[in-house]
Order: sequence, then C-alpha cells, then structure tokens
Amino acid sequence: MAIRLRGLAVVGALLVLVAATNILAAPPTGGTGPGGLYSTDGTSNLVLWLRADKGVSLGGGTEVMTWADQSGYGHNASGSVGSTPDLVTGASGINGMPALNFVNANDEYLSGYLNPPSPGTDLDDVTLTTVVQLELGSRSTIFAMGSSSPPHYPDGYDYFGFGLKDEGSGAYWHHDSRNNGSWAGYMDVRGGNFTPDTDPHMTAWTDYASTGARTLHVDGSLASNDGGQDRYNNPGQVSTYSVGSATDLWEYGGLISEVILHKSALNGAERVILDNVLSSKYGINMLAGDHYSEGTGDYRLDVFGLGQSGSDSVTSAGAGGMGFEITSTLADGDWAFAGHNTTTNGVTTFALGERWERVWFIDFSGEDVDGTLAFDLNSAAFTDPEAGEYRLLYSGSDPYSWDVAPYVATVDGNTVSFSVSTTDLPTEDGYFTLGVVPESGSLLLLLSAGAMLLLGRRKGGTR
Repeated sequence: MAIRLRGLAVVGALLVLVAATNILAAPPTGGTGPGGLYSTDGTSNLVLWLRADKGVSLGGGTEVMTWADQSGYGHNASGSVGSTPDLVTGASGINGMPALNFVNANDEYLSGYLNPPSPGTDLDDVTLTTVVQLELGSRSTIFAMGSSSPPHYPDGYDYFGFGLKDEGSGAYWHHDSRNNGSWAGYMDVRGGNFTPDTDPHMTAWTDYASTGARTLHVDGSLASNDGGQDRYNNPGQVSTYSVGSATDLWEYGGLISEVILHKSALNGAERVILDNVLSSKYGINMLAGDHYSEGTGDYRLDVFGLGQSGSDSVTSAGAGGMGFEITSTLADGDWAFAGHNTTTNGVTTFALGERWERVWFIDFSGEDVDGTLAFDLNSAAFTDPEAGEYRLLYSGSDPYSWDVAPYVATVDGNTVSFSVSTTDLPTEDGYFTLGVVPESGSLLLLLSAGAMLLLGRRKGGTR
C-alpha cells in the first residue's frame, strides 16, 4: 500500500504526518498546555496546571512550599512550614514521575487564588483533571475551590469539592457543592472498575453550567452521568482553591502528580487526547479509548494528539519542537498521537548528513488525513544548514534505519514544514525526525523513496 505525495509514491506511514500551520504563530515547542491543548499564555480556558515534575519549590528537605501554576495565569499554590506535602521522586512517585505526598493525619494542603477569569461563574463549565494515588480508610478531598479563604471552607459560602469517601462500607468517589451555604447537591460514584483503590488513577470531573449535569471519567471511561443537580455557583469571578484539605475531617492522604483545571467542558476529542497523554506519562492502564502505544515503550515525553470522537475534533497541536495541522475532513475514530523519548534535543550525524537527536514516534488509526508537519528550529540548531536541504526522515523501527522522504521543505523563519497528501493509511507506525542532507546526497533520495515503498505493506485491514 502506498500513498501519493506530490505525485510520488512513498511509504504509507508518512500519511500520518499532518500538522502545524495555525500553531506556528506560537512555536510548537512551547506555549501549549497538556497534550498540546490550549495555550499557556494566561489567556486560554486552561486556568490552572499543577504538575509535580515542574514548578515545585522546596523549603527544608523535601517539604513543598510553592507549587507554580503552569497555565500562564500565575495561580500558584503555596503553604506554611509544617503543614505542606513532601515531594517524592523515583519509585516513591507515580510510574517513576514525581508526586506530592500528602499525609492525612497532618492536615497537609497547598492553596491559592483563581483570579479573573476564573472558573465557577454561572456561565462557565468546569473540567477538573487529576492524577492521584489514594490512601483509603477516610474521607479525602483531592481538590476544592470556593468563595472563602482555604483550606477549610465553612458553611455560609460557595464551595466545590472532589475527592473520595471510605468510611467502612467501601470506597467511592465523591463530589459535592454548596451555594451560599446551602447544599446544592452531591454525586457518589462507586462499583466495578470505578471503585477507588490504591493504584494510580486519572480522573476527569466536568460540571456543565447550562444543564447542571455532572460527569466523571476514570482512566478514560465514563463512570457516571447525572443530569439533574444544581452546580457550584461562585459570584464575583474570584475564587480560592485548595489541593488537599478542604473542610474539617476531609484531609487528603496519598499522592498527587497533576491537577489540571479548565474553564470549559473539554469536548470528546480533547478528553480522549488528554487521557492518552496522562496515561502514557504515568503508566495508567486505560479502561477505554487507548490510542497511543508509545513505540518501543518509552516514547512518552511531550505526547500530543489530534483526531475525532463523535462530532468533536482537534485538528492542530504540537509539543517538543514538532506540530501537526490536519487540513482534510476527519471521521469518528481518526487519531494521530506523537511522543519522543529525549529530554534534550541536539544534532547528530547519520549516513546522509545531520539529523536531530530527538525522534518522534507516530501512532495513528482511522482513515485518510491531509495536512502539514512542522518543526521548530529553535529546538536544536544544525551545524551548517546552508550545506544542504532540510529533509523529513523516517524509520520503520527502533533501532533506526533512516530513509529520506522526497519532500521539498518550506522554510519560514525558524519553522520548517512539509506538506503531506494521503490516499490510505498504513498498517505500521513509524519514527520521524528532521535532517539536513547535502546536495551531494540528493541523488540518493529516489533510492530512499524506493526503499520506503517496501515498508508500505499491509498486514490486513485499516487501523
């Protein structure tokens, strides 16, 4: 099976390279939220992003004093000596990633302010996403926000809280809220695969302002959908929040690696993408919607995705120096995910010239896609880019065996892009990076294209 690119038949795996024209105003290496969704410039619906692998400031020893917000709004969390969690790393964290360890008995918490534009107004939907590893045996609040000073939100104020209950009859997820001091409703989610345990989990709780509906996804699967209860109401667009303790007797115990708050209801495609990103990063087994296989198993850095779920779609995203924009029409179930395994980027040599050390694994499924793939040259500088031509490199395996795609690169400032047109999907995923091939090596391009044809074989069916 081959795809046709500007009239040349090349490897089928290249058709997934769809990307980036409208994200190039902000380079695809940065300025993006988790999963390449939303900006981190303090203007988007991503209003809080706390991650234990970035922005953590310690006091004495491992005690966390400040947890810096990565959303761009500066909604930092802080605490006082003796009442904050510790930072744990390595095997003590989640999947080898750092985490904050909250001790229930010590009433440990961090808190901050959500300044305008904050979530919680009558007109705003709210999506709260967390990565946690729980301690059972008590009531625990993972995250709360309200209209009074945290962490203990008293009666008489507005309040939104999410956590769990485990009081002898079995553990279950719990969400409740108050409106001007009166209980506005609650939701309990329990049973089956959704029963809280001591394994790592990712949760996505959404409140829909227009209908009062509330939904909870656990590890990618819809756990509950309640359409009848009132929701949190915060007048004045000024909120406080707490990670950990929220009210007396609700102190949190366990690990928290990530807290993400959107001032919107993530659409179906956005939620699937974010679930896959967090699942890959933290080694969480997804109950539904797993679309990223991580290549040889460790291509889990700067993971981002594009695709369509139902009628919801995401057509542009980027991270780590590479971005996609899809220009063709998507169908339900079309996905493209990318990630790399190199914390820093540099330049190395290969048989035909130089290439980036950073390599992206592309995992894709669905039907035809057309678009543009873009690389940000700020990610790593070539020794002498004038010595040759920018080329898109492909390998069907790791360890790599590089072939050169017969594209003509478009260079715009620090951005190198390649237009891609596809006719069918391959059955194999691939590894991609940017290279510079001297003109003396251009005669090898047709041989390279021929070799790539051998990779475009079908193992049966579309993916």
